[in-house]
Amino acid sequence: MPKAAELCAPRRASFGKHAFELTETIAGRKDKPTVLMLRQDIVCGVASSEGPLPAQTLPAPRTATPDQVQRVEQQTRLYFEAKDQGRYTGAYELMAASLKQGMSFETWKEKATAFNAKAGAVELRMISKITWYHNPPQVEPGLYAAVDFTSKFAEVDVHCGFLAWREQLDGTFVLVREEENYLDKQTQQKLKPGDLEKIRQQFKCR
Repeated sequence: MPKAAELCAPRRASFGKHAFELTETIAGRKDKPTVLMLRQDIVCGVASSEGPLPAQTLPAPRTATPDQVQRVEQQTRLYFEAKDQGRYTGAYELMAASLKQGMSFETWKEKATAFNAKAGAVELRMISKITWYHNPPQVEPGLYAAVDFTSKFAEVDVHCGFLAWREQLDGTFVLVREEENYLDKQTQQKLKPGDLEKIRQQFKCR
């Protein structure tokens, strides 16, 4: 909470969604310790008089015009192409200012470069679903598009997640959130029968 308060100042900070990521030591590899990572979303700007945020769900999905759908699909393709081709500055420029505040370009580029090196050449990028929301809770009001995607790389067969885009006043869309899960082939080969399908379901790969 002290770090959240520092990032949100002078606005009040509240905790949002969280996720755990566990990296366990492979048998016989004592040089790589087990690592447990907690990713915690924070919400800035909640008045102290409102008290703790209640559990909320997204409002019912809305529809979008064909032009809005086309623009979101185009932004998604541009973002993926920039990342896959190592044009990190171009990909970073598609992000909203709020997302950039949470992660500097240098930190984001380091993570993207490490993933590209591990995953290898891209073989597939597919949009599996787009869900639209108008004024969802705990975020800036507006029209949002949640783009579910599935990908495949030379060294990564299982890769999926979603991009969240927000429409601007000029009609363009900026990236406000990105989540991805993946399983590289080396790890996949060590799985027991049936584990792969369970992991795909946990990742919500379509």
